[in-house]
Amino acid sequence: MLLIKTHQRSCCAVGQDLAERLEVSKQRARKIPAFRVGPLRTSRACCRSIRLEHVQPKAYPSGQKKNNRFTSVTRFSAAGNSGNGTSISSEGSAVTTAYTALAAIIGASAAARLAAPSLYVQLANSACPNATVQTLLRLTGATLLPVTAAFWALKGAAEHDRLGSNTYRRLNLGLVGWAAVNLALLSGETCALTSWCFSIQVAFYVATAAVGGYAWASSSGFAPTGRQIIDGFLGDVQALFGNKTFLSGLLAVLSVAAVAAGSLIINQPLEYFQPPEFRMGAGWLGKLAMRAYGANILFAAVVLTTLKDALDRGRHTASTFKLLAKAAAGTAIAEIAIFASTGSTSGVVRELLFGVIMASYLQKPRVS
Repeated sequence: MLLIKTHQRSCCAVGQDLAERLEVSKQRARKIPAFRVGPLRTSRACCRSIRLEHVQPKAYPSGQKKNNRFTSVTRFSAAGNSGNGTSISSEGSAVTTAYTALAAIIGASAAARLAAPSLYVQLANSACPNATVQTLLRLTGATLLPVTAAFWALKGAAEHDRLGSNTYRRLNLGLVGWAAVNLALLSGETCALTSWCFSIQVAFYVATAAVGGYAWASSSGFAPTGRQIIDGFLGDVQALFGNKTFLSGLLAVLSVAAVAAGSLIINQPLEYFQPPEFRMGAGWLGKLAMRAYGANILFAAVVLTTLKDALDRGRHTASTFKLLAKAAAGTAIAEIAIFASTGSTSGVVRELLFGVIMASYLQKPRVS
């Protein structure tokens, strides 16, 4: 009799425990968000019919892009297969094509100035070139190599959906500034070029500013503010003083020196340049070429800041930064040959030191 009573009590306890668990399950079920899945179907069909607006978007870190407009993935509306899907792969492809075309144009211009400056002068000015103008054009062509490399790096970033990275945002903004400076220089030296050459250069710089500005604004969710630009600039300036290695410090010094030199050359194109014989016989075209050389040096400061940032983060062995460093080293080699042909010892020594720094950057192993 004792055994029967004990068994009955045990069964009641089990039943009460099951009832409590069932009540807890019902309470939890009320907290689960209800998805509109339509009529009763199989589990696979229900998963397909879950509407995307119920899925909470991931929170992107502050350093990442919030509004991605360059992805190659095709987005579809909530209507499913109703034919209202919107593909944005064409937009990313257009940006990639634009970077490729701009890189090809500026690369061809650099090659023409380096290899055949006399032909370039005849096409641009319909004049007989002298040795001074040809030398200035070669210098301009040499400093266009980092610009070409930047376009090519941005083209690769657009292909792999990385334009929201701070590196490519900096390069895009730098190209916008570079194009704006060159447009301002062209507006003040219209007599130095033929009408068709002037029109081509204006169209190129406008296209550069448009593509770079669009890519930069898109990575900001099309809501960039002046505060963002100022904060980014101040952040880069502050980072220049935070040097983790001796090479990083050298790159910081070179960046500041490039800004100072570029500004002086644009201001007084034939006053702060050696050898002195370049000041004679330059003419309008030589003056314009010299100021364009100063604008290229200003963009070189952006490239050097980018290389320093990558070195401080241990990312200097990535393909983008190696490409930029190789382009800068190529500029140093070309300018060594140019200055040697004119007998400018100071120019040769200066570019030789710059080339050694770039070679050290390329040879520096990655620190894990």
